[in-house]
Amino acid sequence: MAHQHLHLQDDINSDHTHGKQVRVSLALIGTLAGGMLLFTSFVARSRFLYGSDSFQTQFLVMIAAILLGVPIVLHALKSLMSKEMHMDELVALAIIAAFATGKYFEAGIVAGFMLLSELIETRTALGARASIESLIKLTPTRANLIDSAGHEKEVKVSSLKTGDCVRVRPGDNIPADGEVAKGLSSVNEATITGESLPVDKVP
Repeated sequence: MAHQHLHLQDDINSDHTHGKQVRVSLALIGTLAGGMLLFTSFVARSRFLYGSDSFQTQFLVMIAAILLGVPIVLHALKSLMSKEMHMDELVALAIIAAFATGKYFEAGIVAGFMLLSELIETRTALGARASIESLIKLTPTRANLIDSAGHEKEVKVSSLKTGDCVRVRPGDNIPADGEVAKGLSSVNEATITGESLPVDKVP
């Protein structure tokens, strides 16, 4: 099998990805808790319960606004300290203004929608990152090189060059791009196409 040199760079840190997934899960729990409190306070604003201006209603709304608004405000402050401007600063300003004027329900609504959109975006990005990481793990780092004398030896994939011939046994992942010189089999091309489907290969 004649192969071309394959360069592979894995810039994905598994521990970092896992840690970020944990933080997203915690943020999701906080958002759900704040959302539930906000919904409860909305129901409580009905005259059939405590009334919109009662202490119980205002307390529920304030706690919900704090749970939902604090992460956004902290992130906005962090961005300002690092001299980076994002949309969070404007949202944080709106939350602080609503909170300062006693509009806790409005502050919670703004923060809730902002957090929900960010969590959906982050979750989607983490899912794509995990998929790419799983595909990279399928790519082998070693190859069975056949030298000019017909002897087989194991070498690093990074040492392969154009014209090299390698042996791929049943069940092995193909270490580099190339052409079939001898034999036939079905190949998993997930590392190339992203689809884990067997494809027949012949010389």
